[in-house]
Amino acid sequence: MPKPKPNEIKRQALEQHASLNPRPQMVKDPLFQENNFFDPRDLVQVKYEMLRRVRVDGQSVSQASSDFGFSRPSFYQARSEPPRDSRRQFSLSQAATADSSCWR
Repeated sequence: MPKPKPNEIKRQALEQHASLNPRPQMVKDPLFQENNFFDPRDLVQVKYEMLRRVRVDGQSVSQASSDFGFSRPSFYQARSEPPRDSRRQFSLSQAATADSSCWR
C-alpha cells in the first residue's frame, strides 16, 4: 500500500478535527497566497489570522472578512467563540492580540 502524501495526511488530520476549511479557495489574504506556512485549508489558522489582522493590524472587519473568505457575521461569531478545548487558557480572539511576531 502506498504511503499517503504529506499534503493528504494534513488534509485528513484537519478533517478529523473538524478544522478543514470548506472554502479554502475564498482565502485571498497575501500571507496565504505567498507563504507555504499559511494553509488556507486550516480553518483555525485562517480564523486566527483574520482576527489578528483586525485587532493587531487595525484592518477593518469588512476587509478582513472578505480577504479571509468569511462574512462579517462570521467574523463576529469567530471573535466570540469560546475555545472548543476547555484546557485552553484563552480563545482565538485573545490569542490574536498576543505578540505573534515570533511566528512570522
